[in-house]
Amino acid sequence: MLCKTTKENESSKHGYILNFLGEIYILQDAYNEAKILYKNALKLHQLANSVIGQADDYNGLGKLYMNLNDLNKAEASFQKALELCKLANYTIGQGNNYEGLGRVYLKLNELDKAEVSFQKALELFKLSNAILSQGHALQGLDLV
Repeated sequence: MLCKTTKENESSKHGYILNFLGEIYILQDAYNEAKILYKNALKLHQLANSVIGQADDYNGLGKLYMNLNDLNKAEASFQKALELCKLANYTIGQGNNYEGLGRVYLKLNELDKAEVSFQKALELFKLSNAILSQGHALQGLDLV
């Protein structure tokens, strides 16, 4: 059976494309362009009612703000993404955002918060059998 194409499906697809391009622009240090792409992706995912898409966009914004060393905005973005991941019961997404928060707290020298965040990330990655992500969380714990 073929899946019916809807406006919401198309918006969500385009949102994911913009999100992916945002990641590429971050790798090229083109932060203003990445920010525009993530914000446009977020609008499309909101239009499509894609909670997971919105969470991924906020996570991307968190990474962007980390690169810009705007730690308050990074923390707020990862927190919003985490909230959406919990709403959607998106376990790996929760882990990714706890890991992002751990990195924010490391930069802020809030080591207790960093440790708790990396530990939560590790537990969630174990639940998801995400081996590589477990390694990232363990690396974060080693830095605390």
